[in-house]
Amino acid sequence: MLLERSGEERALAEALARVQGGAGALVVLEAAGGLGKTSLLRATHERAREDGLRRLHARASELEAGFGFGVVRQLFEPVLHQASPEERERWLAGAAGLAGAMFTAAQAPAAVGDDAVFQRLHGLYWLTANLCDDRPLVISVDDAQWSDEPSLQFLGFLARRIEATPVLLLVATRPIGEHSQPALTQLVADPTAEVLRPRPLSGASVGRLLTDALAADAEAAFVRACERATQGNPLLLSELLRELTALRIAPTAAEATRIEALGPQGVATVVLVRIARMPTAATALARALAVLGDGASLRAAAELADLDDAVPALRTLLAAEVVVESDGLSFVHPIVRAAVYDSVPDRSALHWRAARMLAAAGGADEAIGAQLLAAAPAGDPWAVEALRAA
Repeated sequence: MLLERSGEERALAEALARVQGGAGALVVLEAAGGLGKTSLLRATHERAREDGLRRLHARASELEAGFGFGVVRQLFEPVLHQASPEERERWLAGAAGLAGAMFTAAQAPAAVGDDAVFQRLHGLYWLTANLCDDRPLVISVDDAQWSDEPSLQFLGFLARRIEATPVLLLVATRPIGEHSQPALTQLVADPTAEVLRPRPLSGASVGRLLTDALAADAEAAFVRACERATQGNPLLLSELLRELTALRIAPTAAEATRIEALGPQGVATVVLVRIARMPTAATALARALAVLGDGASLRAAAELADLDDAVPALRTLLAAEVVVESDGLSFVHPIVRAAVYDSVPDRSALHWRAARMLAAAGGADEAIGAQLLAAAPAGDPWAVEALRAA
């Protein structure tokens, strides 16, 4: 059983029941990474399997975001591949045949014009409807913030027609923001969507997990320190628990002060692996932000990263929940910034450049001085004067 997710589990069970009764449903799980969206999807799929429903699942990836209909292929190719010739013929009959080439050709042909796009979406809808002829269907897409635009268009097309179709459409995404893909924003805002937003764990649940994992009653001060360090995020908490177990740290008030400095190194590894898979521009922007510090402007970070157009890179970092927009750009957690900062191979040079850049832009003396202090001593007369001014 998932801790503090009974409300979400109940809503998903009710949506599943509606679909089994012949109605369609769209449920969106919108929450930060690590708050249990994937676990809720898995639990719903398992319940659907037990009830005999057909299940299609896809997980979007930043590596595949540029491949048109990549998520759609993940959804439909397995069931079509496993089907008998008779089943494939039946499922792709009629209007569904408009989408048939996507799954029979080595590569889906490029759409030309609005009519071609509509025909493909129309065909995919009827393929979905045909799959529901003998039993209800569950379609789930995890990490939808990474989905390709054509696949998101299909999900929206299906959502607008779902009420009369026995389909449960489950979409898990990180929080929608200004730079989210328009098709995803529209999907979450669909009037038929039931949007569930799992929240961070309470202190009581954090304490329960600590006590279970460390086989000792967690003292209140220790629980509070762990809650602050992880912000109640189950993923961050699980990584912290691994580290506490490995270091044999007892959950006592005396050990609470070690938590902030300790920081879950497993989370740092997760973040760095995620950033390493991103486009070069996103990595450069993340490193520039780590050097500039929280609250930096996109303009300053783009200049430091030598990016003419940093918006695509920023969208990548926002979608991955590496950074957030609030009074400038900031990392979602000090642990994340520390992990990125420690990975910068030329920190001293970047700090030096940042100081020069801030000075040229008329930045505050204190900000310029902070950058120079983080750079390797150079004995430069300008740097000496700047540090005196700070």
